[in-house]
Amino acid sequence: MIALIITCCILLIFGLTCSRNDISSPSVITSGAWLVCASLFQFSEHDLPPLQTSTIFAIGVWATCLSLSSLATQACYYSPSKLNEPSLLVRNIYLATSVLTAPLLLQFAYSAITTGETGNWALDLRLAALGNTKAHPEPYENFFVLIWQVSFFLELIANENRSKKRILLAGFIFIAYGFITMSKIIITTSFIMTTMILYMKKRISNKQMIYSAIAMTAFIIIIQLLRHTQLNAGGESMLTLYTYGNMSSLDTVKPCSATHWGENTFRIVYAVLNKLHLTDIEPIDPLLGWINKPLQTNTYSGLYPFVKDFGTVGVAIAALFMGGLYGWIYKKAKSGNNYYIALYAFFINIIILQFVAEQLLTILSRNLKFIILLAIPFLCTKHGLLYLKEKFKP
Repeated sequence: MIALIITCCILLIFGLTCSRNDISSPSVITSGAWLVCASLFQFSEHDLPPLQTSTIFAIGVWATCLSLSSLATQACYYSPSKLNEPSLLVRNIYLATSVLTAPLLLQFAYSAITTGETGNWALDLRLAALGNTKAHPEPYENFFVLIWQVSFFLELIANENRSKKRILLAGFIFIAYGFITMSKIIITTSFIMTTMILYMKKRISNKQMIYSAIAMTAFIIIIQLLRHTQLNAGGESMLTLYTYGNMSSLDTVKPCSATHWGENTFRIVYAVLNKLHLTDIEPIDPLLGWINKPLQTNTYSGLYPFVKDFGTVGVAIAALFMGGLYGWIYKKAKSGNNYYIALYAFFINIIILQFVAEQLLTILSRNLKFIILLAIPFLCTKHGLLYLKEKFKP
């Protein structure tokens, strides 16, 4: 574990040097996240057993390969992209759609509370959102949620007259989704994405980022209190559950133990083939099973599918691929291109929360829908579709 901490320290210093002290680069975030998790595991008080050497080695391979490959691609030169001006007409369509579909969220909230069985309205909302109630047997997942999110992103990016009304309207709808579903992850990722866009657009300072992070942490604690009336679940603290505890849950995963070849890594392939009736193999449920020891959780860090399918070799290959992708998007975003700023803000959530769970390939279909919805207004302006002639003024 000490060797992993030292490795992450070296990667962090190297990443900061190569990225000119930019804390938003994939290499800095990756090494920093694992440094924090490893340090907490090593030096804080907890009852978790020591990690196996193979698990520590896999994490070290992941952090090293992802960091170095992202630095390699962000060091390359790329021609300027023309996807820079989002269409005002499409923005209006997205915002209008968000307003018209927002009542669906209120309908869900009313149904979840009135049919709840726990007596705790916040917990009833959460259980209904997860599909764990009789009245709501399926998780709450609506295509309109993606439109709410994309609309909010576009208003943050464009907002040519600096009017806050459109931003507040789109933002309120999307944040309301996170609050009504009592989802800490939605609220947290919303904050992360918003902060990254504002940071890339140079609209907030480092001090404002720190104050915002403190306020968000306090808000997340309040959500946890509303849901469980205590700061623990299954006897484990929030700090353990949502940070270094995922290293222990990963330690329970047996390498190369998947039932079918690459069924976790290539889940979308199995899902498509099964939908087309070309295979009888059911795709893996993105909501993984729970374990009770060494802690109660169903998250196993971003390494899970690759360890489960291919072992440490799969971890290295996946990290090289993902790091290269993140570094490329980061470099395009740093050039000031608005589409890639929004795209990197979307991916930053996946990069930061890699110590929690894998979110790129596991929910790839949802990610692709978001990318397409985000690209449409930029493509319309680029190719002059729908007779769009408005001038974008950042």
